[in-house]
Amino acid sequence: MIMAAGIVRGNGGSRVPAYNDLKGGIAATGEFTLTFKGYQALKVPTNENVQLIVKAMVVEPAETQLRSPIVMFKSFQATRILLEVLDGGVPLNPTILQQVELMVEISMFEAT
Repeated sequence: MIMAAGIVRGNGGSRVPAYNDLKGGIAATGEFTLTFKGYQALKVPTNENVQLIVKAMVVEPAETQLRSPIVMFKSFQATRILLEVLDGGVPLNPTILQQVELMVEISMFEAT
C-alpha cells in the first residue's frame, strides 16, 4: 500500500501534488527528513508488525551541481524518517541540501 509519494525539497517545500501530505526538511544534524499524515500513528520504530519501504532518488538539480549523489536510508524515528544525501561520498551541507529535491515513494506492508 502506498503511504506517501511526491517530490519534496529540503527547504520544506514540495511539488504539487504530494500524496498524503508528504513533506521534506532538514534535521539539525544535517539529514534529510520525511514525514506524512499518519506517520506517527504507525509507531514504526516500535511496531514489529509494520514495515515501511522508503524509495528516494535525487531529482536532477537546476541550481546546484551535484557530481554523484547518493541517497541512503538512516532511520525511522518517532516523528520522522531520516535519509542522508551524499555527493562524492561526502554529506551535503545544509545550504545545498535545502535546494535538493527528492522523488519519494513510501509503501507499507503489515506482517500477518
